[in-house]
Amino acid sequence: MKYIFNSKLKIFSLMKNWVSYKIWFYLALGFLGLFLSFQIAVNLWHWQTLVQRNFVQLQITGDDKDKKRFDASLSIANGLVGGIGTVATIVGGIMLILNFRVAIKNTKIAEDRLVAERFTKAVEQVSSEKIEVRLGGIYSLERISEDSPKDYWTVMEVLTAFVRKNSPISALLHEETSIEIAKESQDQINMDIQATLTVVGRRNCANDSNKGINLDLSQANLSGAKLYKSNFNRAFFWGSNFKKADISRASFREADFSEACLVGTDVWKSDLSEANLWGANLYEAYLCKAVLNGANLENANLENADIESTDLREVKGLTLSQIKSAKNWKLAIYDDIAILNEM
Repeated sequence: MKYIFNSKLKIFSLMKNWVSYKIWFYLALGFLGLFLSFQIAVNLWHWQTLVQRNFVQLQITGDDKDKKRFDASLSIANGLVGGIGTVATIVGGIMLILNFRVAIKNTKIAEDRLVAERFTKAVEQVSSEKIEVRLGGIYSLERISEDSPKDYWTVMEVLTAFVRKNSPISALLHEETSIEIAKESQDQINMDIQATLTVVGRRNCANDSNKGINLDLSQANLSGAKLYKSNFNRAFFWGSNFKKADISRASFREADFSEACLVGTDVWKSDLSEANLWGANLYEAYLCKAVLNGANLENANLENADIESTDLREVKGLTLSQIKSAKNWKLAIYDDIAILNEM
């Protein structure tokens, strides 16, 4: 966390230095404008004097040649007057644009500083001993992830770390995801942990693209959690406990549930396509109408799991004994209907 704060301070320092360099550029541009205006003014004074002389000469002689000389000098003088106005307009316009850009940069720096302050305050709230303060910090972090896309993934990492730290799985449950141990584990989840999972599950997934990193909720105790209609695609749940959790109609595409405990978990209509369920304990899980297309079920425990209308096409590592240990296995969806005859 300290590294994140230091990084933000360094960014603010670099942006300030960049703005200071731009100020020198603006000053140089202003001096250039003044120099050009001065040169034009000197020439204008010269031609104005010449116009006056030519005018006096014309009044004395009235000659056509003197008249042409007067008209030419007057035209040049008028051009120089227009030139001063043009240069002033151009320089003023450039300065206005550059000042506008500086204002935008300063506003951006102020916004970043405000986000950093909000982030710091939210993290302090999440660390509070009072549940209401922690909840406020969790929802503040959610708002920051929405307002500042560049801080989005940092917020997600903080929230998932909060879950892993404050709701860790028991050592015994990790060593052996047996039915007996799972039955003895807690099936209620703390309010702040549930709020955090809700926030992460409803995040703007468009910001997940091209990150190259995944949500990490490994070895977390999520027993009794409500993840209905949540999105945890490609998330890591290795060794986590989902006992009696509601993850129905949720999306877990390519998620890693290896060695996870899903005893009595409601997985109705959830999408676990390409998910890794190696060694997972699905005892008495409700998998009706769930999509496990292409999932890895090697060494998974399907005893008494309800797989009616479950999509088991292209699954990997699934054996005949695993299938027959489940309930309603004949009503599941397989690659080839002939497999039922073989069974």
